[in-house]
Amino acid sequence: MAYLALLEDLENRALRRERVFKERADLLSESTEWLLSRYRFPKNILMELGWDLQPMLERETQRTKAIPVHIQLLSTLGFLAIGTFQREIGDICGISQPTLSRIMSAVLDAFISLAPIYIQFPYRHHQQPDIKQGFHAIAGFPNIIGAID
Repeated sequence: MAYLALLEDLENRALRRERVFKERADLLSESTEWLLSRYRFPKNILMELGWDLQPMLERETQRTKAIPVHIQLLSTLGFLAIGTFQREIGDICGISQPTLSRIMSAVLDAFISLAPIYIQFPYRHHQQPDIKQGFHAIAGFPNIIGAID
């Protein structure tokens, strides 16, 4: 009986799918125009965001293929900026769709923790008239105190 169990275990090991790691492109080596068109941020801001997010997103792993923070950041921003399918963004970044789904959750949680640093609205009444006037001058919209892309 033990022999049959051992045989079945060996057979199952042989049937296991070998892990395949996709080649990941160095997206940060692209031009600023290309990065702006796909991720809505220039390279220097993406680098700064990566440094700020690193303590929250870098993982200790026993495996050799941990996903770098900049890939986590760019894949999430790519999905949010373009609004296409996760599989397409994953193909660009060299990760699978399920991995992108997990990554996005972690990156968005990290964004929320950094929001007070990067997102500021004019909460003081003395700031608001100048900002309202500026928005009206730029786009003709009255009474606007902020915008989110």
